[in-house]
Amino acid sequence: LLDNKTPIAGMVFVLPLDFDGGGYNLEPLREVEQVLINQKINVPVYFAMENADLKQMVSDLKGMVAAGTPPSPTTGGYRLVVTSPEPAKLEPPTLENYQCWLPGTAVNPGSPEKVSLPTIAIVAYYDTLAAAPGMAVGADANGSGVAAILELARLFSRLYADARTRGSYNLLFVLTSAGSLNYAGAEHWLASMDARVLETIEFVLCLDSIGSWGKTGGLNLHISRPPKDTAIQQLYGEFKSVAEDLSVPFDVVHKKVNISSPHVAWEHEQFAKRRIVAATLSARSAPASPLGLSSLADRGSDSTNATSVATTVRLLCSSSHADIWVPAALFEGTGATQYTFYGETTAKLEVYKVASIVFDIWAALFITIYLVGLWFTLRLSTKGWAETMALFKAQPISRKQRGPKAN
Repeated sequence: LLDNKTPIAGMVFVLPLDFDGGGYNLEPLREVEQVLINQKINVPVYFAMENADLKQMVSDLKGMVAAGTPPSPTTGGYRLVVTSPEPAKLEPPTLENYQCWLPGTAVNPGSPEKVSLPTIAIVAYYDTLAAAPGMAVGADANGSGVAAILELARLFSRLYADARTRGSYNLLFVLTSAGSLNYAGAEHWLASMDARVLETIEFVLCLDSIGSWGKTGGLNLHISRPPKDTAIQQLYGEFKSVAEDLSVPFDVVHKKVNISSPHVAWEHEQFAKRRIVAATLSARSAPASPLGLSSLADRGSDSTNATSVATTVRLLCSSSHADIWVPAALFEGTGATQYTFYGETTAKLEVYKVASIVFDIWAALFITIYLVGLWFTLRLSTKGWAETMALFKAQPISRKQRGPKAN
């Protein structure tokens, strides 16, 4: 429709009721969503979940097309009316990050090193984006990362509750916002965090779309540069070793950070720009384009496998030697000002079945004949035939009305 520039008043996409249950080919929906997100559309676009009325409408329209009489003014069809106020432009959104801090124990208690223990941070963005914001899900990107980080925080909080099993590293778990908008939440978290804390961070692991590796391949550890530190090299080696034990395909993917570009491909690149060693663990072997992930199709068992998430958590726990989440900071969404946000993400759709224009023409003709016949009947009954017919006779023009005769 868009390529052929077909004149249309709007588009409605009807999604099946058991859409979340799986079993559907979601690739066409992903392609459509990318067109809607990345291409300028001059007509309103709506998404609706299927119900009995919409199902009947779709069935009727398919039948009309199959019979060679597609909806038109002469064949009839349906009229769709959307009741919704004009979407209003919103102010830049407020970004909110959350963090959980588990302090470690120094190797030599009471020594000065306890104040500046090294820190390992595990990060995941928690929000998502879709062509229809009210229907965004993000089961894999990045619900899987959030589920994993919450489970890791729960497990390690139990270990760190006992001084005998507490590690010599501080553990910092961070949930960031605006992951789909150039990871603006991570950028603001770095800008607001105490510099003394940032100096203690030895490694940052970002979790992104880890629930689909069983279907898309294995897990990939994306890094910005090969590690020089021996401890980090050993950690990467431990990741690979444990992955082999768990029969999880594992690969390390190296991609340099483009310092000159304001956009980043992965969340760990926000940390790498500040010279913090960081990596992203993901089922995706390559980064998606800006706004390139389909949240409408990222739902249910078709996109995320709970076993994959659980196995990833086991991998991270096996590779590593007060469970309270608090807001880390509130920020105005200045990092996402290149995007414009609008309100009113839901509306009421009313469907009317309309007859063809041929019916209207015949109805108008019948009503006209009826009214003319009624008028004649009443006229004849009151004025008679002669007086009635006189209305249709031409009146003679007198000599005076004709004017003087020309010479």
